Amino acid sequence: MAYTKDFVETTPVDHTKFNQIATQARNVRTDIADRLKNLFYGFISGETQTTEGVKNLPFYVQGSDPALTADKIKLYGKDISAKVELHAVDEDGDVIQITDGGKINAAALGGVYAAANLAAVANILNYVYPVGSVVTLGVGTNPATLFGIGTWTAIAGKVIVGIDSGQTEFDTLDETGGAKTHTLSTAEMPAHTHICSQAANFAAGGADKNVAGSGGSTESGSTGGGGAHNNLQPYIVKYVWQRTA
Repeated sequence: MAYTKDFVETTPVDHTKFNQIATQARNVRTDIADRLKNLFYGFISGETQTTEGVKNLPFYVQGSDPALTADKIKLYGKDISAKVELHAVDEDGDVIQITDGGKINAAALGGVYAAANLAAVANILNYVYPVGSVVTLGVGTNPATLFGIGTWTAIAGKVIVGIDSGQTEFDTLDETGGAKTHTLSTAEMPAHTHICSQAANFAAGGADKNVAGSGGSTESGSTGGGGAHNNLQPYIVKYVWQRTA
C-alpha cells in the first residue's frame, strides 16, 4: 500500500543541512499516522475513508450465507424481497436478519436477548401501563401483542371524560351514557308562544273557525317533523384499549 510519505532509508538525512530536519520530521510523522490509520481501520478491497474520518464499510450482497469460521461472527448483505438487508451469522450457523425494510428487525432481534433482559423490559412496561391504563393507537394491533404484557379490551364507540364527583353524570368510574342522536321532549323545547289572529278565526263562516265553549280560544297550525337531531361533537376515530389484567 502506498502511503503519503515513505521512509527512504537508502538516503538518510544529511545532518549537515539543518534546514532539512523540520521537513523530514514532518514526513516521518505523516508516515507514522498513515500506518497507524491503516492499522486501526484495516482497509480491504472496497472500503474507503470518508472526509469525516469514518470508515465506509460496504456489505456486498451474498448469494448465500458465508462459510462459517470458528470463534467469529460475520456481517453481510443478503437479498430479502429484492432489498439488501443486513445479516449476521455465528460460528454455529445461527443467522439473524438485523434489518427489515430499512428498519431494525425488532421481531428477529427479540430472540437474541437474554430472558432476564426481556423480563426487565416487561417489568418496566408493567409500571408504565398498569391495570386500568387506557391507550389510544393508530393501529388495530392488540397492545398485548405490541407491548408483550397484559390483557386488553377494546373501548368501542365511546369517548372518555374525566371523573367529576360534583356531577351526577360523571361521578362513577366506568359509568356510561349519552346518545348519538336525541329527540327533544316538550319540557326540553324552548318556551315560546304562537300569535293567532282572532279576527280571522271568528269570521262568519270561516273554514278555520274553531271555538271551544264560550271562552273563544283557538288553536294555531303546527309545523316540524319531530325527528331526532345529531348529538355528536367533532371527532376523530382511533383504536382505544383498556388494560383489564
